[in-house]
Amino acid sequence: MFHASGLDFGGASLIGLVPLVVTPLKVMGDDKRLEESEAEALGTDPCVSLAGAEELLLHDAANEAEGRSLLFHGGNVVVNAGVFFIIGAGFGHWTSATISMLTGIATGEIMIFTQPLGALNALQAYRRGDLAFPRAAVRVAIVPLVARNASGVVVVLTF
Repeated sequence: MFHASGLDFGGASLIGLVPLVVTPLKVMGDDKRLEESEAEALGTDPCVSLAGAEELLLHDAANEAEGRSLLFHGGNVVVNAGVFFIIGAGFGHWTSATISMLTGIATGEIMIFTQPLGALNALQAYRRGDLAFPRAAVRVAIVPLVARNASGVVVVLTF
């Protein structure tokens, strides 16, 4: 017998992963681009290399800030409200729909607020003139877990 409420949480969790797959932080690929441009810049004017690095830093900091923008917060609420109405009105499981919406919104907000801000912090330090090597910090992230026989959240501690 098919029971829709068993699929509610898994499906909503998968929807929450879409922004991470579709719009990953650009800094991930730009690190490699910076290393390649450094290798090519040997023997050239250091000001040209600096300008390229500054451009990448501005680009990556803007991308990180965008990942925490009202657009992403609003999208999180809208998508989870849509899941609420599909489960509630479509299948008649209003309790499950409410739980799914509230946990979906909470998980989405946690994902938004735990995104890395390394480039944004580096840009702020650069603009202050603080060129010291950044200190390593302990970071905590909470990410959804969707597997064949399990679902939930995983707490990731990086130090």
